Amino acid sequence: MTQRPSIALLTCLWRRWPLTGLVLAHYADLRESMADRLTLELVCVGSEGDVSRTAAEAAGAHYLEHDNLPLGAKFNAGLTLARSLETEAVLIAGSDDLADVQLLERYRCGLVEGARFMGLRDMYFLDLRTRRLCFWPGHKPGPRYGDTLGFGRLIHRELLDTLDWQLWDDALSKGLDASMSARLQPHLYDWARFPSRTLRCMEDSVVAVGVKSDTNIWTFDQVAAVTRPRRLDAMPFIRNHFPSLEALLV
Repeated sequence: MTQRPSIALLTCLWRRWPLTGLVLAHYADLRESMADRLTLELVCVGSEGDVSRTAAEAAGAHYLEHDNLPLGAKFNAGLTLARSLETEAVLIAGSDDLADVQLLERYRCGLVEGARFMGLRDMYFLDLRTRRLCFWPGHKPGPRYGDTLGFGRLIHRELLDTLDWQLWDDALSKGLDASMSARLQPHLYDWARFPSRTLRCMEDSVVAVGVKSDTNIWTFDQVAAVTRPRRLDAMPFIRNHFPSLEALLV
């Protein structure tokens, strides 16, 4: 394993263009700032023709056009494109998900040290419209307790080969996180073949945030109702970690 591993960041695009453009620009900036120690390829699957293609190409991303629904088929199509790039791992992110440089650095180190899977167990959520911020501590005790989030899963190509590069049920448009988890989980018990690591934002000094706007599968209120997260002060968080978001605040 080289000290400069390669990652394909896979995301799917749909509407919310000011936010999507900011997210893609953020990862394009990280690609440049980390170029001496990480090769980061952006892979975007869009469904709105020239609008989504233009947004992706502005960030220097590899682009694929695909029907928006079902979402499982759309994400799997992007995974096929990521496979062709022959990077060492694929990182899953929504087009409204932001990770800081510290998280990508931890992932880089994990790959160098032999990890075959990495993921997040908690994250932040920010609502642009109301300027509300909360911290979600992860899945509650139950069937998915301790499971990683859909956003932030880093999967080595050796594990993806075992899954035949199919992480989701093609027919799904909801429940993609659980679908991917169900496919991954049996293999993560094989520690010898697929050593894994999980991170927590506060414990590991990394930041990951889901940014809520007018177009979401889950709204901020739905997340808050299900998880009862801890509310935080949004403006210091934005200015410290993702200052470009301030331009989108209502």
